[in-house]
Amino acid sequence: ILYIIDIFGKDFLCLLQENYAVIKKIFIGLIVVVALAVGGLSAYISTIDWNKHKDKIAEQLENITGKRIVFGGSVSLSVFPTPYLTAKDIKIYNKSGDNTNEPLAVINEMVTDLSLVPLLKGNFVVNNMSLINPNILIEFLPDGKLNWYSEISDEQKDTLDEVEVALNSVMLKDASVQIINKGLNVDITIQN
Repeated sequence: ILYIIDIFGKDFLCLLQENYAVIKKIFIGLIVVVALAVGGLSAYISTIDWNKHKDKIAEQLENITGKRIVFGGSVSLSVFPTPYLTAKDIKIYNKSGDNTNEPLAVINEMVTDLSLVPLLKGNFVVNNMSLINPNILIEFLPDGKLNWYSEISDEQKDTLDEVEVALNSVMLKDASVQIINKGLNVDITIQN
């Protein structure tokens, strides 16, 4: 308090004491306005039918990952109490190369817990991603690369430079992972 008195002087402190009730009302009013804005934004986001935007979401993910992503089921986004994205019946394909019609993964449901502050800035920080009943195919190709491999285009590099994307944790529930290496005559499936 003495530091404040030294900086602003005794007159300022007296002014604050005399107008305490007014300052308190202004402060409470600001808190109410911020709370209403956050509530209104949450209500607005919850009324958006994200299923109408599945193709745009898939396009954005394709630009980042280089994979063709198809949302066959519903997509929803919620910001309260914490932001999370839920999607059902997801298929992931390679965009080019052999077997572009064979999915690399078929996921029954995906639930992601997102960080709020980066999301408001247009970035995606996924605290936890749960993949429920995924069927994942990992194949070693004759050239030694994996079927998931694809080179990063200049457009992808630009997108990744502009957008922060972080994945902190992934959980697979009731998963089936098939690993194939035809050169070594290996075809195994791991399930949990």
